[in-house]
Amino acid sequence: MRSRTIRQRPPHPRGNDRSAAGLQGDPCPNPQIHSRTSNPMNRPTIPILTLSLITLLLVSPSTHSSSADPDDRFRRACEAYSRNAFAEAEALFLQLAQETPSDPVLPFNLGNTCYRLGDPAKAVLWYHRALRLDPGDPDIHTNLRIAREDLGLISPEEERVAASRSNPWTVTRDWLLRHRLSLWRNLALAGYWAASLLLLLHVTLRRRSAAWSVPRWLIGWAGAWTLGASAAWGIGAMAQAGPPRAVVLAFQPPARYAPLADSAVRFELRTGEIVEILDQADGWYKIQRPGERESAFLPKSDAEPIVAE
Repeated sequence: MRSRTIRQRPPHPRGNDRSAAGLQGDPCPNPQIHSRTSNPMNRPTIPILTLSLITLLLVSPSTHSSSADPDDRFRRACEAYSRNAFAEAEALFLQLAQETPSDPVLPFNLGNTCYRLGDPAKAVLWYHRALRLDPGDPDIHTNLRIAREDLGLISPEEERVAASRSNPWTVTRDWLLRHRLSLWRNLALAGYWAASLLLLLHVTLRRRSAAWSVPRWLIGWAGAWTLGASAAWGIGAMAQAGPPRAVVLAFQPPARYAPLADSAVRFELRTGEIVEILDQADGWYKIQRPGERESAFLPKSDAEPIVAE
């Protein structure tokens, strides 16, 4: 690993000025949550409506304060982060993440905040949640690797050995999962329509005995593009369609043979480890390690699903 410094995320990729609460440089410069449209209630209204609104604000100030502007709350979270008030920043980022579950910036910020709070296992959980929303972000991958190394889950030497022993299927699957499924879907659809239009144009020109027609190699290239993107889309969907996963948050909890507190220990888990959830009932998860067939039972309080229930 080249650096032990948690990386700051670049500005929001969708044109938003918001930045992550990174751990180097100026955290959250010029944060913005959403572009606001003008409120139709800002235009002049009749005096009765104005008086009613003033009365409502005076009678229920707690309701007004609880619905603070998300931009303002994000700024406050960044300010709390910059002055090392990480618990306050975590509470604000968590509230925003619950309101906007599709935004990868917020779970990334929560991962950085939990890391600063001395909880790398919780940071691993939030980095995984951020990767589900933005699997190609290199900063999330870097910070996740740093948090995992702090937990002793993998060393740089073990990572190099594992990479050298990876089979082609694993390498291909991991590469595909670094991109959103919507990318492969859009590429497949674009290739399909391109091949269809080229083929239609080719047939039309031939029927009219035109001097020029669409080269067959171009149609074949569009068809191959469609097949390749469709295969990538299918492989990525299959890889994501496995059992739900959870991050172990407790300190080296035992996984037991039966869902009982006094049951024999089958194996011990490591803090921050990823497990697959096979079933759940009565406060227990039936789990197994990825790629292994040995299953065991773990209390729900010892792990948290990556995809929130």
